[in-house]
Amino acid sequence: MNRKNSRIWLLTGSLRHFVVLVPLIFLSIGIVIVYFSLFASLTKARLWLQTYYPSFFLSIGSFAIAASAWVCFYFAPGASGSGHNLLRQLTPQNQPYFIRYYFNSKVIVVKMISFLLAAVGGSALGKEGPMVHIMTALWIAFNKNFSLFSVKSALIIGSSLGFGLVFANPWVGFLFALETFGLTILKKGLRWNILTLITLILTCWVADFVLQHHQALRIEKVLLLDRSYLIPTIVNVFLSTHLGWFFLKTITWGQQWMHTFSIKQKIFLPLGGGLLIVLIGFYGGIYTMGSGNEEVLTILHNQHPCLIKELLGRCINLVTAYTVGCSGGLVFPAFSLGAQLGNIVGSFYPTLDPRFFCLISMTVFLSLFTHAPFTAAVVVADITGCYNLLLPLCGASWGGAALKIFNDRLLNRPKIL
Repeated sequence: MNRKNSRIWLLTGSLRHFVVLVPLIFLSIGIVIVYFSLFASLTKARLWLQTYYPSFFLSIGSFAIAASAWVCFYFAPGASGSGHNLLRQLTPQNQPYFIRYYFNSKVIVVKMISFLLAAVGGSALGKEGPMVHIMTALWIAFNKNFSLFSVKSALIIGSSLGFGLVFANPWVGFLFALETFGLTILKKGLRWNILTLITLILTCWVADFVLQHHQALRIEKVLLLDRSYLIPTIVNVFLSTHLGWFFLKTITWGQQWMHTFSIKQKIFLPLGGGLLIVLIGFYGGIYTMGSGNEEVLTILHNQHPCLIKELLGRCINLVTAYTVGCSGGLVFPAFSLGAQLGNIVGSFYPTLDPRFFCLISMTVFLSLFTHAPFTAAVVVADITGCYNLLLPLCGASWGGAALKIFNDRLLNRPKIL
């Protein structure tokens, strides 16, 4: 191919991509707007019911949690759970099965319905993981009809777009894809990378302009003053890593335990799980339910006391919702769990700024849940505005990831009789 023909191919290929991508970008933004708006409205309705009609909410909440699990179980089993960690399990051997089971067009609708039902019931699951799953499935379904990219490319751009839309930051989405897929994203060629970045920037900018949610957790700058923070920070990272690691293992054990039941038993178990979640909300307080956005705000502004029962109640809520098969993510729950634990740790050091320990725990939890340590540190620094703490957050994130790997190897070590 001579230089003239190569330029014509580059121009026509780019125009073809652009013509197809524009409606897909607006479709993605429309889904985000509808998804976030419904979530906010249903959350307000849940709080109103829980406050003024608690006995009525007991039945409504339990049934909503059960319905969330039933929808996934009967219509699209691949829609249950978070979905963003599925990307790391892809291999050339299982890719056709994963695409057919987890990223089909039915998953997009079922995922949204199941998560919104879980939000009505008061589950502590977040909306970020499902957004990554929905965007990835949308781009793969769209790519089947137009064949713009390879399947791997559609996975990369869909996941990066989903994560970038959640935080209205295209660079966060690109970092997440880079940590998830490795250097594969850099080997796609200059034109593909530029196209990906342009798509991310345009979509995230428009979505951020419409939703205006990127400064929700902004706080006053947290200063790291002296060496007195060193030992408490190490203790904080140790506690956060082990709590997060045990939490993930409990979810895995719960899902394996759920698979041992028959189909008839799986009909009644979600009802029991929904009843447990609602009862925890009654006795543990409203901060044990929902994704935890308001709780994180009050904790980071030093307006909420540290309560161990709220931390335990939220953990039980999350494990129960995942065990019965609800759809939801772990990104914002990582923030709420981290803020709660950091607030508790900070209460033992009254002379130090407790918000610093909250940010450290939030980063460690997010690193464990997403398997993306650097992205976790950048996300926490970006949403709170504490860019001066990026290096300590990176250190805590990588330290927590290394400690998790050590725990996994220790657990799987062969026993010597």
